[in-house]
Amino acid sequence: MLQFRQCKDVIASVAVNRYTSTDAFCTSRHTMAVQADNPYFQHSAHRSNNEGVRPCCGDCHIPTTNWFIETYTNVTSARRTRSSN
Repeated sequence: MLQFRQCKDVIASVAVNRYTSTDAFCTSRHTMAVQADNPYFQHSAHRSNNEGVRPCCGDCHIPTTNWFIETYTNVTSARRTRSSN
């Protein structure tokens, strides 16, 4: 029973990590909401590039190679953002 609960917790945290790495979440939490309207940002590699790929915040700012590091980064980033607002 304990293993099932641990597995369920990990699956839930993966879902939370994915959600908190989206542009919608990031721009709702901190000053990125203002930055997103900046013309320089709109023409930068974040929004306009030769590959036609539009990366989301988490693609560059959240490491995804290790679940523990990803979770730690999401938690500490959220705490930093909350304290700066």
